[in-house]
Amino acid sequence: MGSIDEAVGAVAIGAAQTVGSAASVAVSTPIAIFDPRTRRNYFEQIRRLGASAGNTAGSVSDSVQTTGSDVGAAVDQ
Repeated sequence: MGSIDEAVGAVAIGAAQTVGSAASVAVSTPIAIFDPRTRRNYFEQIRRLGASAGNTAGSVSDSVQTTGSDVGAAVDQ
């Protein structure tokens, strides 16, 4: 099991990746109207955004379980 620092770090990294993916999609949206290359890559960017958001949600869930287990172990001592 990881520490709470590791859990917070994993969530922070995942959130930063998700924000970066969202920014990429936001910038590409108007460009995709005019640029065929951007339009071809646009759906891959959206897929990455969804995957990043899913991974971040998984990190949050894992972090809650990890920190909950650590707190439970500390209380038993």
